[in-house]
Order: sequence, then C-alpha cells, then structure tokens
Amino acid sequence: MDLDEIYTLFVQLSGLNSEEGPAWKHLCQSAAARLAPRLRDEALQEENRGRVEFLAAAYAARLYDLIQSGGPDEVKLGDVSLSGGGGSGSGALLAMAYALAADCLTAGPGPGLAGCP
Repeated sequence: MDLDEIYTLFVQLSGLNSEEGPAWKHLCQSAAARLAPRLRDEALQEENRGRVEFLAAAYAARLYDLIQSGGPDEVKLGDVSLSGGGGSGSGALLAMAYALAADCLTAGPGPGLAGCP
C-alpha cells in the first residue's frame, strides 16, 4: 500500500486542510497496519490497489471522526467493534469502502475493522 496515497485520500475524505492534515498522518499508518494482515495476496495487484488504499483512507477517516466526536457510543472488545458516535457519515463511507474492497480481504481470523461488517 502507498501510504502517501492513503494520506492524500484521508485528507480529502476528512475535510482537513494542508496545515491540519500532517498531525493526523499516523492514523493512515495505523489504518494500513490494521488492514495489512487481512489482505489477500492479490489485494496489492495494480487493479486492486486503489480500492484497498481507499479502504485504508476511509478507515483512517472513521477513526479521525470518532476521535473528534468523543468516541463511539458502544465498544465491544471481542472481535473489535465500535458503533455510534461521529455524525459526519464516515461510518457509511467506511461500509461502502469495505464493500468495494471486500474481495481483497480474508474472511478468516485476523483483526476486524471498527465499523465494518
């Protein structure tokens, strides 16, 4: 995954400006690291890479939104689940990005993505 591309997408999705964005770059790195163990071998092929990077950026944007809103309304630690909180539509965006890249992810054991089915 190209962290610079994930960061660029994250800044666009979260509505940050060029001065605010760098302070949140770590979220992009964390989202990519969280996603990496769930990737299928073919996920990083040229035709799939854009969808996977968009998913990582949407995940980072969701985390940003949760932080800005004070956190989720509910937290479940078994299989990691967050719900509620953040009213900017980042949860719907994350679900859409997940659906677009679902064929690039493993269904088996591995870290779940907060807010993803």
